Amino acid sequence: MDNIFNSTRFVNYLVKYTTENKRTLLINLALIIGLPIVLVTVLSYLIGKYDYDSTPGIDNMWVEEITMFSIIFVIWAATFGSRVFSSMSAKGNRIDTLTNPASYLEKFATYMLIYVVIFYIVYIGATFLADIMRVWIARMYAPKDAYIAPIPLEYVLTLGNVDNGYDRMGLGAWRNYLPGLLLVNSILNTQAFFTLGGIVWSKNAALKTFGCALALNFIMSMAWIWGMNIFIGSDHGIMPRFDFDISTQQFAWIFGSIGILTTILTYWLAYARFRESEIIDRW
Repeated sequence: MDNIFNSTRFVNYLVKYTTENKRTLLINLALIIGLPIVLVTVLSYLIGKYDYDSTPGIDNMWVEEITMFSIIFVIWAATFGSRVFSSMSAKGNRIDTLTNPASYLEKFATYMLIYVVIFYIVYIGATFLADIMRVWIARMYAPKDAYIAPIPLEYVLTLGNVDNGYDRMGLGAWRNYLPGLLLVNSILNTQAFFTLGGIVWSKNAALKTFGCALALNFIMSMAWIWGMNIFIGSDHGIMPRFDFDISTQQFAWIFGSIGILTTILTYWLAYARFRESEIIDRW
């Protein structure tokens, strides 16, 4: 029954899980929605962004919001990724989770729905709500000639990189959306990695996974430098140089595809580890 999915059993387990963790989930919901609102409304007032002249048609807070929302997005993704298997952290909860009649696939689907799918929906909605609140409040104190407007969707999707010089990279008509795609790729990979860490370590999963991420980042950075020396060449001419007939568009698609495959593989490893939990817990 490990890989069997029954919709009725899934719904029952989903209701049971949300009911038992209602208080924690509501606190998390309040933080996801409230933090962006507080930060953008307070920050725009404290730093006096509207006291400075702005580019015609561009709100001075747009770039600040993009930076802030992106950083918070990554942090929340890592946090909720490490909480996907929070029901396995305490021994009593772990036994209750493992002995529940729902299959492992149904349990995993429940956790993914709450901590991944719903998290993305709520956070994205919270950022637009925060932006609307920022506009409404800013109009109360900003100078009358200040340009105050909700952030356009295109500005969000391009991370403010509309016509920012990506032409020189030859990325084509979609060049402005590359930064946003790379950010989404990073967020998906980050949450998947912290989800895997959450099932590998039952205690202090976020902290241990963060330490592991730093170590892997260092190793991959060294590997990247080494790879660039091999395939592009070094300034000293010590390493051989190989030229590949590959465009920037192809490289971007390859990079994105690798990121998606890595995310899927990481979640699969997390699920496989979760299925092994019963055997591990017996020992």
